[in-house]
Amino acid sequence: MTQILLASLVFNVCVAFLAVYFSFRHEQSKKELEKERKELTRKAFETFILHDISDKIGYSLNIKAITETIALSIEQLFDLSTISYALVGEHGIKLKTFSKEPVTDSYTSQIKEIMHDSMKAIDPVVSELGVEHEEVREMFDGMEPAEPNMVPQSYFNIPLVVHNKLVGLITVSSQKKHVYQEEDMTILYRIVNQAERAIERLESVIESEKDKLNAFILSLPSGAILFSFHHEHLALMTINSAAKEFLRIHGDGNTLNVLSNFGPDNNISDKLYEAVRDKKSIMLDDVPIFNKSFKIFINPLLSENNSHTSISVTMQDVSMEKELEKMRVNFTNMVVHELRSPLVSIKGASNLLLHEKMPTEDKKKMLEVIDMSSRRMLDEVSELLDAAKIEAGKFSIVKENADMNAVMTDRYNMLMHLAKEKDITLSLDLDPALPQFGFDPMRVGQVVDNLLSNSIKYTSQGGQITLKTRHGNGQITVSVKDNGLGIPNDKKELLFSKFGQIQGAAKKEGTGLGLYISKGIIESHNGTMWVESEEGKGTSVYFTLPLVPADSLDTPASSAPQPPLTPQRMVN
Repeated sequence: MTQILLASLVFNVCVAFLAVYFSFRHEQSKKELEKERKELTRKAFETFILHDISDKIGYSLNIKAITETIALSIEQLFDLSTISYALVGEHGIKLKTFSKEPVTDSYTSQIKEIMHDSMKAIDPVVSELGVEHEEVREMFDGMEPAEPNMVPQSYFNIPLVVHNKLVGLITVSSQKKHVYQEEDMTILYRIVNQAERAIERLESVIESEKDKLNAFILSLPSGAILFSFHHEHLALMTINSAAKEFLRIHGDGNTLNVLSNFGPDNNISDKLYEAVRDKKSIMLDDVPIFNKSFKIFINPLLSENNSHTSISVTMQDVSMEKELEKMRVNFTNMVVHELRSPLVSIKGASNLLLHEKMPTEDKKKMLEVIDMSSRRMLDEVSELLDAAKIEAGKFSIVKENADMNAVMTDRYNMLMHLAKEKDITLSLDLDPALPQFGFDPMRVGQVVDNLLSNSIKYTSQGGQITLKTRHGNGQITVSVKDNGLGIPNDKKELLFSKFGQIQGAAKKEGTGLGLYISKGIIESHNGTMWVESEEGKGTSVYFTLPLVPADSLDTPASSAPQPPLTPQRMVN
């Protein structure tokens, strides 16, 4: 009987122990499941908030807007009385508190001290700044007033750091004790950290694009200037190298010397203000600046809210275009004069022959005048036709297997008498190993005639001119070098233009198309022509021709249209 009672007791004890054990395990499981549920709910809510913040922030770099978005988004995540943020400004700290429960002025004052002390601990420089602006916004309605002795019992701070610089602080507080756990701070830290990284990435992208844009602007051949416009004041933001050169600005420049170097007569400041005031672009034509002419474009750059934040100024140098237009007019007048002169001579001589009885010797002189004037006029008309063909890409040459040295010698002998008349030493330096090759000897001879004639014309009495040939690297090089007047730097770019002439002390004669046609002839041979000159020290003109084999001379070569304004400069 005793054994039965003992066994029953043991059994009951075991059952009770098992009941307690399973009950304990059940409660533990319930707590763990509840904890997991809460954690999953918290993480889901955290993910939702992160996504919501990301959508609201977008591509903004406004720290205030981003921080306020975070504060308003997470107020639902924590049990809190207030959530505050402080931003470090240029002149002080701006603090804003959102009150979810009624709080006293004393409560918010303590929050302000907590945040200020925390920021000073993170960045000592902040200790020099005071609170510039403070605002409290209530987020509750119809609740009982706060207790007079209310103080923050629980709080934690999360700093906002961008590129290792403290820009703000977010503080969550409660009037209850022991409210916040480690995971609460971790969640807010992750949210703020994501915002920090997003700002840093966007700033890096913007800075990279800004550097690319600045590099592009600085490399533009046109002048580019950007002014900011704030509170009716202009301030220089960017100026590229071309604009500095145009305005003769040394160093970085500043607003005053940039505006003043446009010149007092151009009223550029008034035009900038006018563009802003009337919200319109302005184009200024033919603006004189330091002996050059510019076309200037002024454009106000509007922000999203249609406020004027900056003004761009673009400077286009049109000096060459104006010079060319002037040259074109002069060229037209000159051609009319050049053609009229031989025509007058022909007409006069013809009238005398028709209406006057004169001795045979005088008739012969009149016929010589007619012949000479006709030749002169035909030569000038031929030049005009050649220039037109070159410009249209229809200029043709006829290559044959010829001796370049022979062409040089022939032209040298033809022009020797002109050099002797001016007491100029004309010498010939020919490459004895120069082979025969395919080129148009008549047209190349025309080029050499033009170069030698120019050198003789612009070389003073007692000067020297050398005609030289060399070959190598599959091409021949011909040069005409003198110690004459030289060419001014501002005329070099116009030297091979259609309407240009080499400027000098000598009287200009002819159409001035010689170098333009010469360059066209050389380029029709797939060669190049360039000039090297220093004013007062002489000029060297070079041209190269490829050594074309004889078996490629079956068809005439035609020139392609060539831009006449930019002579190629090469090293011999």
